[in-house]
This record gives sequence, structure tokens and C-alpha cells, in this order.
Amino acid sequence: MSVKVILARHGASVAYEKIDEEGDIFRQKNSTPLSQLGITQAQQLGKQVSIFRPDVLACSPQKRARKTAEIVTEYNPLFSNVIEDLREIRRVVDGQSIYNQLNLDYKRWRGEIIRRADLTAKFHTSDESHGEFLARQTRVKHWISQEFDGQTIIIVGHSQAHAMLLSSMILGDHPKPRELFGLFNRLFMSHGAITIVTYDYRKGWQMKEENFNITKHLK
Repeated sequence: MSVKVILARHGASVAYEKIDEEGDIFRQKNSTPLSQLGITQAQQLGKQVSIFRPDVLACSPQKRARKTAEIVTEYNPLFSNVIEDLREIRRVVDGQSIYNQLNLDYKRWRGEIIRRADLTAKFHTSDESHGEFLARQTRVKHWISQEFDGQTIIIVGHSQAHAMLLSSMILGDHPKPRELFGLFNRLFMSHGAITIVTYDYRKGWQMKEENFNITKHLK
């Protein structure tokens, strides 16, 4: 059993570029589209991943990831499979101004749970805890290793989702919370970048340092 996984972050969205007359900048939400820069990044991404001759393409259901995957298929003869578990972490602050009080309170809260290494905490009852987020990305990890023997799969998704998936690959299904938060916070990806990881049933999951957050295709 062996699999090559190409994790690709969606192109840049309009969320952090579109500033209203009050000077607000808004967090991304499910319906946030790609910006023109993001479309260009997705085109470059599609060209770059074609050299790997991928067999399967999966993406998050969120608009910016689905559009990136759609553009990737213009350069690769693939069908884009939308997978619910690939969505970004669920938070009440999504779509909010980064300057409003709710978001400022969230940032302080997040810093505190990282210090406490608390996987169960939720800022709001509708949010997803980091423990729930880890469990979801661990399901993705096992799905990949069980379903795609001998194949190369592209996964188009989000920075935090990819960081949590990589953390589960590297640290295992039940990592120590403090180790998890430390690694998770180091593994965020640039817009349009790719990270390559491999799985072999004898060696487990492996990621070479030079294959993390590759952005040479954007230069």
C-alpha cells in the first residue's frame, strides 16, 4: 500500500483584499470567492501539479476551494470530488470584520487555549473544537491511505485544515495536545502552494522538508 498526496491550498480570496468604505477587512466564509490574484494562482497551480500526473482530485465544499479545484481540472483530466470533511474549521467569527469586538475576543481566547493546550474548548457553542477538527482530519487521513493504493491524489483545501491533517499524519491519531498545537501552528500553507506527503504501510506517513509549502510554481 502506497499513496502520494499533493495538498494544495486554494488561491487567494477577496476576503482580505476587499476593503469597504469604513476600512474593514473581513474573514473568509463558506461563500467567499477567489480574487483575481487567486484565479491566477489556481491557474499556475493547475499547470504545476500536471507534472505529477495525478489520478484523483478532491476538494473542500467551500467556494474558494471548489473554484480552485475547478480551475485545476482545466489543466488535468480529472473530476473534482467534493468531500465535506475537507472543509475549514467551523467558527462563529467567519465572515466577520477582523477589527470588530467579536473577532478581537476570539483572538484572545484562541491564544489562551493554545497556552492551555485545550482540545475541547469552544469559543461559541456552534464552533468546532480543535479536538473535533483533529478527529475529522484523522478520518481524511485514513480514507486516503485505505482508498488510493498506488495513486496520486490532489486535495484542494484550506490552510488550517491542511495543517491539522499534516499534524495527524506526523504525530498519529492521538497526539499529545501541546505537541499538536505546536506543530499545527507551524504548518500553515501559502495561497496556491503545495505540500507533498507520501504513505507506505511499512514506513507510515513521510514529508520531506523540501516538499512543504512549495511555492516555486507561483514565481
